[in-house]
Amino acid sequence: MNDQRDKTESRTLELSPTGYFEDAEWIGVGWQLSEANSEILNLKYSVPKDMRSLLPEIDRGDHVLAAVLLYAMRNADALHVRGVVSPKLLDGLYTLQCIWSRWRRELYRKIEISADVERPSQGRSGDGAVFALSGGVDATFSLFRHLTGAVHRCSRRPEAAMLVQGMDIPINRDDYFQGAVRRAELCLKGTNVPIIPVRTNSRQLSQAWLDSYGLQLASCSLLLQHAFPWAIHGSNEPFDALVLPLGSTPLTDHLLSTEAQSALVDGGDFDRTEKVDWLARNTSETTLSNIRVCWAGEKKDRNCGTCEKCLRTMLNFWALGHSVPRAFDSALSIPRIVHLKAANTVQLAELVSLAQHAKRHGHTRTRIFWSLQFAILRSRILLSVSGTASWIKRRAPWLYRVLKGLMDFVNGRKRGIM
Repeated sequence: MNDQRDKTESRTLELSPTGYFEDAEWIGVGWQLSEANSEILNLKYSVPKDMRSLLPEIDRGDHVLAAVLLYAMRNADALHVRGVVSPKLLDGLYTLQCIWSRWRRELYRKIEISADVERPSQGRSGDGAVFALSGGVDATFSLFRHLTGAVHRCSRRPEAAMLVQGMDIPINRDDYFQGAVRRAELCLKGTNVPIIPVRTNSRQLSQAWLDSYGLQLASCSLLLQHAFPWAIHGSNEPFDALVLPLGSTPLTDHLLSTEAQSALVDGGDFDRTEKVDWLARNTSETTLSNIRVCWAGEKKDRNCGTCEKCLRTMLNFWALGHSVPRAFDSALSIPRIVHLKAANTVQLAELVSLAQHAKRHGHTRTRIFWSLQFAILRSRILLSVSGTASWIKRRAPWLYRVLKGLMDFVNGRKRGIM
């Protein structure tokens, strides 16, 4: 149970529509998240004005309900929508609550979700899909694989690529977002697939990112549900190496479907290196040169070439003997690979997969390979130490404080000596 929740009081959150709004060249729909008439956040979703027809009815609350689910599960006992919600989505969110309340018992618990009106959402039929396109490997792979019919009978027709501002690119950095849009347009050059820019401020709820990013992304797809029968998001990990819990998985993403839109996580039959290999063999140099995977660099519309994600993607190309594309300005260097550090189990699994591919393709006698192996070993040790510290902090806070004080003392002595 979440220890931050007052166990003696029942807390109910409400979502209420605030109407359509205009902001420069954007038009959107707002919803207020509140508790006891006290506003927590005015959630805003918008698209360019010439795409106004893509917005839902003013009281259709499916998208905001998905966006705030984990926040409500952590901070309240009930959530009510002063509007219309899809019965199918409510069913899916019940199961999703069951999953998260098992995955992270210490943070989330099941709550009551209700709405003024439960009514099926309406939309088009067919195989037309909106693809979430960040510009990265997973998203680009999924869009082009469906575009070429490589998913065979399960191929869906890419009708649009959705690029979101407010997730990896801050809501207040229009300059970086326009740069990302230009890169995405070049990436899709010749495909006739249009880009739909979407803005959201949902990250201002400060939810745990690795838990909530899938729901926040799905909320943007649900915003467009009446226009696109399918919403497709690229997978993170392959089926045989799933990392759980995680915000987007084949187990959970389909639960964010409605009567109008079926949600699908795509690409689990490939790992990341295999996706890079497919892209290198089946797309143009222009596409490869405009892949954008970086989220840690200062300039959010390009790859910094030095962060963990950039280096790992460059290694994806190297592992199978492909040239690193011009999307990355810097070359692979031994010192940077040696100092690679996986920040979580997802990144560690990717590094291990990389080493396996490099071994199968005869790269074991290279300095890059052994630098990668060192980075994996170092990351395992650091994650193990971090996990042990977290366990002690939860189970024996007094011991954690003693050990932390000892480490602070040792580090202070070291600084004094230096």
